Amino acid sequence: MVENSDMAINVMQVPRYYAYSMTITNKGTEMQYPKIIRILAAIDFSCNRVDGEIPESVGNLNFSNNNLDGGIPKAIANLTNLEALDLSRNELEGRIPLELSSQLTFLDFFNLSHNHLTGLIPQGHQFETF
Repeated sequence: MVENSDMAINVMQVPRYYAYSMTITNKGTEMQYPKIIRILAAIDFSCNRVDGEIPESVGNLNFSNNNLDGGIPKAIANLTNLEALDLSRNELEGRIPLELSSQLTFLDFFNLSHNHLTGLIPQGHQFETF
C-alpha cells in the first residue's frame, strides 16, 4: 500500500494518491474498488478455513463457508448499521440471538443456513422482511 500527500476535508484526512484496491462481494454482487482510503468498511473472509468462535467485536464481515463454531454473539446486534450478515455454511450452534431481530434495522441480507442452530427464528422488526 502506498499513499502520499494527505489533505484535510471536514477534519478527516483523505489521501490524494492511492496505489491499492480491493474487490468486495456483498449480497451476491461483486464490486471493485480501484481506489480505497485507509478507513476500511468491510472485510470478506468467505470460502477460507477460518475456524474457532466469532469474536464479539466482529460484525460487518462475510464469514460464510468456513469452520466457525460456538454461538452467534449477541454483540453483533450492536452493529446497528449492519446491512448484510452471512454466516452460512459453518459449524455454528445454539440459538439466534433475539437482539438481532430488533436492533439490526438496516439489515438487508441475512443468511445462517447450513449450520447447527436450534430454536425458533426470531420474529418481528427487520426479520419480517426476510
